[in-house]
Amino acid sequence: MVDRAGNTSSRVTRSVTTDKETKEVDTILGTLKINLDIPDFTKTSCSSGCEETTVGIYETTDYNGSPTYYWRGDVDNNYLVFADKYWRIIRINGDGSIRIIYSGEKATVDAAGKEMVLANGYNDYTTGYTRADSPLYNPEFWTEIYNKSEAVGYTFTVGSQRPSDPTSGEDSYIKRSVDNWYIRNNLQNYDNKISISTGFCNDRETTSGRWWSSGSVLHYAPSNRLWLRSNSNPTLACNSLDILPLSAGIITGDEIVYAGGVWGADNNNYYLYTGYSYWTMTPYYYTVIAGSGESYTEVFLYEW
Repeated sequence: MVDRAGNTSSRVTRSVTTDKETKEVDTILGTLKINLDIPDFTKTSCSSGCEETTVGIYETTDYNGSPTYYWRGDVDNNYLVFADKYWRIIRINGDGSIRIIYSGEKATVDAAGKEMVLANGYNDYTTGYTRADSPLYNPEFWTEIYNKSEAVGYTFTVGSQRPSDPTSGEDSYIKRSVDNWYIRNNLQNYDNKISISTGFCNDRETTSGRWWSSGSVLHYAPSNRLWLRSNSNPTLACNSLDILPLSAGIITGDEIVYAGGVWGADNNNYYLYTGYSYWTMTPYYYTVIAGSGESYTEVFLYEW
């Protein structure tokens, strides 16, 4: 593990809190202390300045029905160095593997002289990083077929709610961008260490249980559980056809809420905050603009 000061350790900090009831769980990272209090997912979370202080490691249920352990709030014990890059641990998957998100190429020194890992690697122009380095910031649009509801797909089949198989379908623009970034950074050299069996959830269930390609508004299931703040209730449950077996993908809106973010509320303190907007893999809706005949789709785009 690597902390914000760049110190390397083979052990994981056990917990960021000392006054909460916990249990110990053996994981790929060693024995972790899991907080037993239950977060309120309608509220932002960090140690100070948020609506609650549910900070640390928590447990929920993964796609496969097994426990998964996720980091929440402004934790600093989830840094990882892999493939000569800095990452943050999102969670330990239900199959025991680790889900991580890219955090930058190297550490830098902040104004106070403290060595820090760049937040997603694109905040400080003096280091030579630019937003174009990131597949999450660079695309001007999600996919080319924005005027059909199937456009919410990370992969898609025109005329279908989802491809008939998680390994089939056409690649969206954002997927091609991520795949190119993966190759450009030589991460394919580490394929034998990267699991594709856990997958990435591109949840294309609808609120009504029915689906159509165009013509009238269509809400996807995540809009019910994430968009209205008072009902914010994330889940990792996912239709098996929507679990894409990929080496690299995008974080989901649900994972952001587990981490301490809330749709429509600012949280500048939790570990996923970057100062930029970024894509998630979570569909929102397809809509038609009244009177114009124009239509478009939206996925959850976070601005934290």
